[in-house]
Amino acid sequence: MISIHERLEVLGRAMGGGSGFLHFAWVVPGMIAAAILLFVFALTIRSAAASARRSFILGIVLFFGGALVVKC
Repeated sequence: MISIHERLEVLGRAMGGGSGFLHFAWVVPGMIAAAILLFVFALTIRSAAASARRSFILGIVLFFGGALVVKC
């Protein structure tokens, strides 16, 4: 794979990551990228049918919920 998290490590350390809760410095820029993606997805899903919108939102919640549970 492209190993984005290794490439974001330097940027994350410059942004203040690397200690405490943000032990992995790539999390800082990763959260910003995730927020941008969620914003784009939100704009896209607004024009979809109600059933597709519910399924998409459920998928996002399960994906990020699972990621948070595995992290903790």
